[in-house]
Amino acid sequence: MYTTYDGARRIRIEHRGDRDASAVVGTTFSGLTRQPCIYEKWKTLVLAHKVRGVNVHDARLVAAMMIHGVTHILTANVNDFQRYPDITVLAPEEIE
Repeated sequence: MYTTYDGARRIRIEHRGDRDASAVVGTTFSGLTRQPCIYEKWKTLVLAHKVRGVNVHDARLVAAMMIHGVTHILTANVNDFQRYPDITVLAPEEIE
């Protein structure tokens, strides 16, 4: 299941195997973002890493980071970002 928010509207998709996941994501989220390059990167990340549920929000953040050349993130949710090899994840307790 993919879940995201577009403004105040919640959008959910369940992939039951009857359709290609990229087609489901593409038709449902085609108007999701005002920056198409972030959307395309987000879609690639969601499909490549099999992102589900609330983790789609993290994937969108990572997509924006990658598009804008940001390589590090400071977060208390280290495990949520470890799936992305191009992002260096730091926990608050790691900062001096």
